[in-house]
Amino acid sequence: MQAQIIDGVVHWIATDAQAALYPAGLGLTFIPIPAGVIVLEGYLCNAATSSFSAPPAPPAPTPAPMPLNQVQFVALLESAGGMTDAQVAAFAVDATPPMVSLRFRFGLASTMTMLPTDAWVIAGIAALQAAGYLTAAEAAAVTAQWPTSA
Repeated sequence: MQAQIIDGVVHWIATDAQAALYPAGLGLTFIPIPAGVIVLEGYLCNAATSSFSAPPAPPAPTPAPMPLNQVQFVALLESAGGMTDAQVAAFAVDATPPMVSLRFRFGLASTMTMLPTDAWVIAGIAALQAAGYLTAAEAAAVTAQWPTSA
């Protein structure tokens, strides 16, 4: 068996008879596979030493933030941000423009979801902090503890 190598990577495993069909002038590189060695397409090849190795494992995927609905977001404010039931109730009736605006957006979000990267969510968390419902550390915890897909 022989491995066709392109840029140090095995692209095709050929029998000796198949490899012999390709003349050297074509520029194809075939490396003999030693008996008992398992080689698969995608393996790496050191042509100088005729050695093969499995490719490195791909990096772990970066967890993505999960979209939250209103109820999940308020639960996150309570669990990560430490908001109490009394603070949530006060927020529900707070007549200051930033809180009315945030609640209005919550109403619009009732049929959609929100992410920590949404501009209005970022502004809303900042408004909750400015109004004293969250400390700076609690506001940061809400974003840091936002549920992810992984």
